[in-house]
Amino acid sequence: MQRDKKTVMITTTGCVDCYVDVKILKDYFADIYHYDVTDNYSKADIIMILGCIATQYVEDDTRALIDYITTQKREDAELVVLGCISKVRPEFTPSQERTTLPLDEIHDLLQQGDLTNPVVPYSPDSFVEADFFQAKKERKLQAFQQYAESAPKPYRNRLAAVAYQKIFEIFRHYTDFMGTKISPCSGRSALLRISLGCKNYCSYCAIKRARGQVRSKPLPQLMDQVHQILAAGYTDIVLTGTNIGDYGKDLGLDLLDLLDRLVHLEAPLRIRMRNLHPKWVIANIDEFLKLLGSGKFLFVASPIQSGNDRILKLMNRGYGAEEFLAGMREIHRRCPAVILETHVIVGFPGETEAEFEDSLRIIDEEIFDHIVINRYTERPGTKAASFMDKNPEKVIWARYKRMLLKKLVSRPLRQLKALYRLNYGSY
Repeated sequence: MQRDKKTVMITTTGCVDCYVDVKILKDYFADIYHYDVTDNYSKADIIMILGCIATQYVEDDTRALIDYITTQKREDAELVVLGCISKVRPEFTPSQERTTLPLDEIHDLLQQGDLTNPVVPYSPDSFVEADFFQAKKERKLQAFQQYAESAPKPYRNRLAAVAYQKIFEIFRHYTDFMGTKISPCSGRSALLRISLGCKNYCSYCAIKRARGQVRSKPLPQLMDQVHQILAAGYTDIVLTGTNIGDYGKDLGLDLLDLLDRLVHLEAPLRIRMRNLHPKWVIANIDEFLKLLGSGKFLFVASPIQSGNDRILKLMNRGYGAEEFLAGMREIHRRCPAVILETHVIVGFPGETEAEFEDSLRIIDEEIFDHIVINRYTERPGTKAASFMDKNPEKVIWARYKRMLLKKLVSRPLRQLKALYRLNYGSY
């Protein structure tokens, strides 16, 4: 079949898994359709945006990028929105009547994962244009200004409000910087997606709707790809997936089977783990500790989401805060070199001030090198979207600010040490 030679640009506003999808699609259109791949939208005949839906804030970024490229691209260029946002927001779902792209092929390709793309270096490239980043910065500044205007009385006079806003902006820039540096990925990393989909039904999460049920990569194929990654010169392997704790459950395997194979490799290897569900940590803590004792693990990210058991039950997380924290304390005690990250959502529907204080106490724990704080935002089609007892945006912002400032004050030295181990530590 004769195909016209075209130029394609593929970009994303999403997570590390989206970087894998971008790489898959770039290789697919270059190898199968022989399209030229570009990072310059002004040269592209086809522009694909893989949009994120995880929170309202990243959805806003996706919508802003769509609007931006719509106004900047060539008039005859085709713009198609894919990714999680296209699965959750019907207005972005592409139809074959409106595009020349082989949508069925693309869907099948992304469903099966990176079967033909074993080595994915962590290099976001120019996923989002620099001037779009400037627009994103301006939106954040507007949010800060709105918050300053609704601040408590001592901050409401003009001079105090400006100072309050500037201080908060500085703290936020520091947080963004550290969030970028203390991440599961770096220039020495290669991404290895071990599975897609999730077996859990968290009440606030729309990603399950987008990614579906668990689909794991067979263990022999994974090990072949690990050897290719090491042969390519990468020392750090980032295990990634929607929820890597679910790896192998569709194949009669467990994540422990993969980790055991990796630990026993005779190779200089550092393992970074992201999206590890606390339920897996709790259920496998003894075996996990034995593997962590190998010294081959560098980074483990496991999101607690709340420090209060009632809120965790409303979230449908399936564990208690203390049983997870107990396991992480033991990991920190016995394997202090492993960098530990967790995530917390503030302002979940029904969260009281006392329940927020339970989450705030997570900051006092000496076990986490980095804590990602997210404000609750309603996601379409989720159970939490139907909860009636929602916190006002003003309350969510105030709690977010309190936790953010406490984190910044309590652990800058710890973060710097973690940053050094991540980026300069030897194997």
